Amino acid sequence: MAIKSFSVVTSYSTLNEITSKLNGANKHPAVDLKGMFFRTQDFESSTKQLMQHLHIERILALKYAEKGYDGDDFKEETQKSNVRIHMRFGNSAGNSSFDTYDLSPALRHFLNDYCRILEPLVKLLAQKHVNVSARNHRRPSELISFNRYIKKLDTSGTKTMLDHDYFMNLYDELWNDYKHAESSGVQASGWANDGKFITSEPKLYSSKLIYFKDMLVDDFIEKSLKNMNTLLDYIKT
Repeated sequence: MAIKSFSVVTSYSTLNEITSKLNGANKHPAVDLKGMFFRTQDFESSTKQLMQHLHIERILALKYAEKGYDGDDFKEETQKSNVRIHMRFGNSAGNSSFDTYDLSPALRHFLNDYCRILEPLVKLLAQKHVNVSARNHRRPSELISFNRYIKKLDTSGTKTMLDHDYFMNLYDELWNDYKHAESSGVQASGWANDGKFITSEPKLYSSKLIYFKDMLVDDFIEKSLKNMNTLLDYIKT
């Protein structure tokens, strides 16, 4: 289906809410967790970098949707915008596409920093559910991972306001896969047009995706931030 325009993810309102809470707004307990200040800095930086890079690519994709991405003028403008093209393609039917070097790394940095925020939060989440232990039975002095604790809550039938499916699949399909050396991790696909309109924008790509299969990078950012914000509200109450 041809896309004439996009709901551009350029608003930082939810991100600002998240970072404010992590930095202790309204006495949020997350600020007292060891190392959270520096993790918050990394997370805010990588999120903005991903959003900004995606926005710049979208501007270029829309501007050249009719003219195509295979011309020298498109190449020159991407260079001026500091967008490094990985591959671009055009044919006589007017269809063209391109992808970039930097969007996928930005996506993986966002994923990395997002999950590094989640891990310490298991301590606060466990305080709300004292009947579901977060202790590692092999090393009782340590807490289990955020993912394992969400799974314990889910298996026990504990009701929360959290999106359990999202968090479990975030780890199983994206984060755990990315941590292993044999995996290249999640990638972002490219842009394409039919000679008139945008027909495809960046989506999550990995051979192991099921829950996140073909999810737009835009939607992934929005859903991730929404779920993080909900989690922070939940563990404070």
